[in-house]
Amino acid sequence: MVASAGRRVVLIEDDPTFRNALANELCARGGTDIVFQTGDEAHAREWLAVNDQWDVCLLDIFLQRGTGIALLSLLRKRRPDQTIYILSNYLSPMSKKVAAQLGAARVFDKVTEVEQVIDACLGQPVPID
Repeated sequence: MVASAGRRVVLIEDDPTFRNALANELCARGGTDIVFQTGDEAHAREWLAVNDQWDVCLLDIFLQRGTGIALLSLLRKRRPDQTIYILSNYLSPMSKKVAAQLGAARVFDKVTEVEQVIDACLGQPVPID
């Protein structure tokens, strides 16, 4: 088996329809490999406890069970070179501030900034909001 050269993406998002659509779009564009996806904090914690071979994590603030904010602290303690982007459709200046303080590289509105999320995963420049 030949190893892929794509950016390894972890996708932690509670809405299965959005999660699957985003994963499909990232795979269709090339340049990424979805190495794990879930909508549940406990499932994510279990996987992340034994897997650190990823480059980008797309992390929703609100999950089916648990929160992305709780995972954000855990993820930042693992490898600081990994990039974490927060996804939410409930953005406020405070949520952006908290996410940045906990190590998120950027907070994206998952309704209006899907193209920017994809660009960020592909390593392309994304306009600063």
